[in-house]
Amino acid sequence: MNEKFNIKIKIITSPYETWEEKYNIYVTSGYIPDLSITTGPGTSNFNEWAAQGIYMDLLDLYWQYCPNVQKYLSDEIIEAHIMDGGKLYGIPKPSLSDKTYAIRADWLGNLNMEVPETLDELYVVLKAFKENDPDRNNIDDTYGLCAEDTLSTVDFIFSAFGCPVTPNIAENWIPDGNGKLTSGLLAPGMKEAIVYLNKLYREGILDQEWMLIKSQAWQDKIFTGKVGFVSTSFQQMVSFTESKIRENAPTCELQVVDGIKGPGGLFARPMQKGFYMVSSISKDVTRPEKILEFIDFLMTDEGDEMIRYGIEGLTYTKNPDGSITLHEDAIKKYGMEGGHKFRQIMQSTKIDVQPASDPRAPELAEMAKVLYEGPFYPAPT
Repeated sequence: MNEKFNIKIKIITSPYETWEEKYNIYVTSGYIPDLSITTGPGTSNFNEWAAQGIYMDLLDLYWQYCPNVQKYLSDEIIEAHIMDGGKLYGIPKPSLSDKTYAIRADWLGNLNMEVPETLDELYVVLKAFKENDPDRNNIDDTYGLCAEDTLSTVDFIFSAFGCPVTPNIAENWIPDGNGKLTSGLLAPGMKEAIVYLNKLYREGILDQEWMLIKSQAWQDKIFTGKVGFVSTSFQQMVSFTESKIRENAPTCELQVVDGIKGPGGLFARPMQKGFYMVSSISKDVTRPEKILEFIDFLMTDEGDEMIRYGIEGLTYTKNPDGSITLHEDAIKKYGMEGGHKFRQIMQSTKIDVQPASDPRAPELAEMAKVLYEGPFYPAPT
């Protein structure tokens, strides 16, 4: 990238839990990175940063230098990001979540159980995962479910009860169906979902430390191979989640659980916004077009392939039929599990299940399509 665009890139990262605190230190000190990846309009921190005049207005520059990004972003999404005064202080990253849930199929086989379809069936399976030694090591060291403190990893429980939000965002006001707003804490199904979750916790089925667990620590717990039901993505279930678990549990085999139903047969998938995070450029940058050309390149076929898989011949091989074979050792060596960090800036929304050679890949790709069909909710939140 440095050679291609005659630039010098220095990546500054921070754990998810502390990035806002660290970024605020930069803002206070007057050091604003040339390119910042943040939450965007509609969030209090971003609105405060933009009000301080630290970002460049990108509205005209976006239309001039980002033709490939425009292929993946609707005009409505851009319009929704324009702030007071007609300024565009951040280019949103096209993003459509392919989040799903997966269960340890090898554990089901060991216990002679079937994939659960309802919350009642899920309770029975998760309880067995906790109590019946599903990994057959004669040690009481497994549990059914692991969550992080935001509860986003168990949102399927709330949606199965017809609840549109989890408690961590329930302070938001939501439509009550009668033309008025009500607190998310009063949403239908909220109490019942909390009771169900509390039951899992009291019986030790849910990881007892979940209230203290942040996103990275939650992933690390999953990768130990001691969790029976996990949040993952259709596209990375095999190449990332299962691969990481197999480092500690070689027999791990994951199977998608699509749509756990609650009372009345309810289940839901999250409404897509069509974007996640934004790229903002410091007002002090003298050649913003160089940064925008770099950003736009990430959305070309060449750029997308590079940040998904790395360098051809080094981290992957492209087969005659167009499929990709990842070089697992090189992927781990260069920290490319799940793609390059540049994917935090931009990424296309193409469905691409890897490894393509896995017999589950076609089914996973087909299942992911429904999440890319909408409806979409384009306004910043």
